[in-house]
Formats: sequence, structure tokens, C-alpha cells
Amino acid sequence: MPEKDDVNVIGLLMDIQQRLAKVETNTSGINDTAKKAEDAYNLSKQNEQDIADLKSNSQWWSRTMWVAIILPLVLFVIEQLLPHLN
Repeated sequence: MPEKDDVNVIGLLMDIQQRLAKVETNTSGINDTAKKAEDAYNLSKQNEQDIADLKSNSQWWSRTMWVAIILPLVLFVIEQLLPHLN
């Protein structure tokens, strides 16, 4: 009887060893995945800052454009009204 128990234990140990090998194989890429995730997170933070900068520049250009359009019109109207006011 003890031999049968030894065979069962050896079989269990072999099964555990095979399963452990599968787990090690499946988890071998976790470090690479964590590195890629960290790189992606850092890139998204940089992109967030770049988008904020682009929005700020866009607002500045928009205001400049409106002033470039409105100011000449206002000056033209004032120039047309000055002779009539004298």
C-alpha cells in the first residue's frame, strides 16, 4: 500500500510541476506589459499637456484674428464719420 501512496504523491508533484510551468509561462510577459502600460500612461499625460497648449494657442489666434478683422472695420467707419462730424 505505501508504494501506491508514493505513486500518487509523485503523480501529484508532477502535476503541480506542470501547472507551475504553465503559470510561469503565462506570467513571463507581465513585466513587459507593466512597462508598456507605464509608457502609455506617461505618453497620455504628455498628450494631455500638448492638447492644453494647443487649445491655448488656438484661443490666442482666434482673438488675434477677430481683432485683425474688427479693428480695420472700426477705423474705416470712424474715418467715414469724421468728415461728417466737422
